[in-house]
Amino acid sequence: MCIEVARMLLRARCRSAGKFKFVVDDCRGHSVVVDLPPELGGGDEGPMASELGLMALAGCAAQIFKFVAEKKRIPVRDLEVFAELEKPLGKRARGLKLKIVVDADAELGELRRVWEVGKSLYPVVVDIFERAGLEVEPQVEIRGRQ
Repeated sequence: MCIEVARMLLRARCRSAGKFKFVVDDCRGHSVVVDLPPELGGGDEGPMASELGLMALAGCAAQIFKFVAEKKRIPVRDLEVFAELEKPLGKRARGLKLKIVVDADAELGELRRVWEVGKSLYPVVVDIFERAGLEVEPQVEIRGRQ
């Protein structure tokens, strides 16, 4: 087994599946195909690996928010996270933007605290991006009771 809940040992494996196509898996039975777009010589059969990383950041932010909200017994009706990163060819990525849109029946201050608590408890993906020299300071748009 690849994940140990007590210490969260995470693993990933990447196998070649074509010219620039790879299958990435988590050693638990979940996999994703990554590929390059045609203009970079790929077959466009999946997101680029860099896009997958950005998708992971968006998913992590959403899961963190929802997890903390549930612990605080705040029902979340809708939650969307938008992530954007400028990645010029052959250069380092820059301009990371993260926007979190939440619709919940809670006071605005309470929802802002949910995000702050989540960030402090589960910083792993944010840490990865920051160590790559990208600051993660999301714009949080919260819809709740006024």
